[in-house]
Amino acid sequence: MGAWEYGNYKAVTRAWDNPRLGAALIAIKKELVYNGFGENLEVEKPVFGEAAANRVREFQQAKGLTVDGQVGPVTAKELFRKRVEQEERNYDLPVGTIGRKLKLESNFDPVAIGGADPDDTGISQINRRIHTSVSLEEAFDPAFSIDWAAKYVSQLRRDVAARADVLKAARAAYNIGSTYATRWMLAGFPASGGPDMGGGVDAFARATQYISLVDRQDW
Repeated sequence: MGAWEYGNYKAVTRAWDNPRLGAALIAIKKELVYNGFGENLEVEKPVFGEAAANRVREFQQAKGLTVDGQVGPVTAKELFRKRVEQEERNYDLPVGTIGRKLKLESNFDPVAIGGADPDDTGISQINRRIHTSVSLEEAFDPAFSIDWAAKYVSQLRRDVAARADVLKAARAAYNIGSTYATRWMLAGFPASGGPDMGGGVDAFARATQYISLVDRQDW
């Protein structure tokens, strides 16, 4: 389980009997439309055909990418950039707040499944065991999932506390929850010595590692 289990999305791929792969193919086509490259695409069909490959080539050419008609992590990152940065603006988040998180957690695969926790689902790795109101279809839909992630981080920022370093705590809260993130912030963001999250996992060490990993992602 993880991201990009199906390899690059390319022509001709059909997924009539594979709902997860089908969701990925539809998500890619919808994102091509969102970016203005939607000519002749049958968006709702779980098929990545020559028309989709041609639109991908046009997009890659426009963005200065390798032109091969395939969508892998590099092309997906640019394909989702417009939506990610729009949602960051919508929720008054600094550029890269959501983009770097997605790079780390799903590598921009719209149907990624968490390796450590299989309940982490989709491009935003929404944990459906915790967030029971989110359906599988919604988690696999980047338009919903990216908006959800930006809204969630924005809400966490308000929930944690009104102070200068609240965003750091809010970003960590996405991974460890607002209670542990608040304690980490109030303790001055130490690298270790936090409460046990279960299984001997130090909440402060996990938060430190998570923020460090996110900040190292290019965007």
